[in-house]
Amino acid sequence: MLKYVQVSESGVVHTIFDSPNKLIEVPAETDSRVLGTHYVDGAFIGYKIALTTDKPEIVADGVDTATITATVTTWDDQPATDFADPIIFEFNGETQEVAPVGGVAEITLQSEEAESLQVVTTNGGYVIQNGSVEVLADVQQR
Repeated sequence: MLKYVQVSESGVVHTIFDSPNKLIEVPAETDSRVLGTHYVDGAFIGYKIALTTDKPEIVADGVDTATITATVTTWDDQPATDFADPIIFEFNGETQEVAPVGGVAEITLQSEEAESLQVVTTNGGYVIQNGSVEVLADVQQR
C-alpha cells in the first residue's frame, strides 16, 4: 500500500497518511466550521439546524402551547433560504416532518401531562448539526 505525505510550500513534510485523500486548496480564512461538510462540485455544502421555543414552560392542560422554531443556516452561518428538505422533528417517540419556508419551519406543542418535552431534529444528508430544545409542561406554570 502506498503512503502519502503533505508538504508545505517550503518543502517541509507535516502530514503522513495511508489513504489517497483529495487535498483541496482553500482560502486562508477558512476555519473549522468546514469540518463535516461535503465537497460537491467545487463547493462546501453543509447545513445546521437550530431549535428555539417561544415558551420554555407551558401549562399541562392540553390548551397552552409552545411554538418550536427550526432555523436552518449554512455551514458558515449564513441563512439557508434554499434548504428544501422537510425538517424532521422528534418528541415523545413521535416524528413530525415540516417543509421549511425560507429556511424556517415550526411546530406547536401542547400536553395534558406534567412532563419534559425534549424536541430534536434528526435530519441527515447534508445536515451536519441537528437542533435540540426542551419545553417543560407543568400542572401550574411557574
